[in-house]
Amino acid sequence: MKKMASKCDKDEMEDVEEAVDRETEDTAEEETKEPDPVEREYSHPVYKQIAFLNGKINNYSKAELIKNLKMLKLDTDGSRSVLAKRQEIIEFPAVLLNCQKGEMEDEFRSYCRPVLNPLLTEFCTELTGITQDDVDRAPLFHEVLTSFEEWLQKKKLGSKYSFAIVTDGPWDIGYFLKSQCALSKIEFPTYCKYWINIRKTFANFYNTGKMPLSTMIQLIGREFQGRAHSGMDDSRNIAFIVQRLLKDGARLIFNEKLAEGNVRRREGGDPYFSVPVHNTEFKAIQGKLKPNFPQKKSALI
Repeated sequence: MKKMASKCDKDEMEDVEEAVDRETEDTAEEETKEPDPVEREYSHPVYKQIAFLNGKINNYSKAELIKNLKMLKLDTDGSRSVLAKRQEIIEFPAVLLNCQKGEMEDEFRSYCRPVLNPLLTEFCTELTGITQDDVDRAPLFHEVLTSFEEWLQKKKLGSKYSFAIVTDGPWDIGYFLKSQCALSKIEFPTYCKYWINIRKTFANFYNTGKMPLSTMIQLIGREFQGRAHSGMDDSRNIAFIVQRLLKDGARLIFNEKLAEGNVRRREGGDPYFSVPVHNTEFKAIQGKLKPNFPQKKSALI
């Protein structure tokens, strides 16, 4: 997630970023709240063995779950003023991971030209590395989504191969993508209505509690590759985590979905934008989700 703001010094920027992330994190915790796991020392050698066995003891074998499956990492960037409500996607990256081989096969990346907030602030550029020239030369969001879906079709995802969207948290799909599709007046992609929240998968499998991407990377013994807050680099690091989870025997299944209608309203009256997917629902939808290619284009944004 990327933020727009007025120019500020380093300390102020960190304070603002922390405030925005805290606001978003609190929202996500409400939406996907689960019982906090018991704290324990996960660096002990026995812990890895327990984690491996935990991944094997389930209703489906690993082979059954990843047969003809390719995982897709998606991370979107919202360009906005600090704590403002209206946001637009300015970067749309993805990494394609072949789960059978455990290898990254390809990448997709495009900047998106914002319309409501066409001018990026210095804060946004400093935080994300995305320049005004990058977005000025970029296509509109609906054009980017069309290109992305053409890329999916070229890779035979949704036809020859099944695939799933993997994100770091619920916000990229449940909030940013949903809001942008509404803004661009295009249909929300059916293949994005269910996704794998890697924070949940990681926390449940290794019994660690939810933590940010940078911490998950450290716990699997790697260094964060690239630039923090870069959507493309975030996607690559999510792919590293998926590789490790598969190696350790984790079961990667849909664990979140888009909350449609007035599902589970908060006390303040606003609906949740994502809700958990329970195991019985996962079994019911497995193999039945079909992409709605191609996307309908908007004449506006």
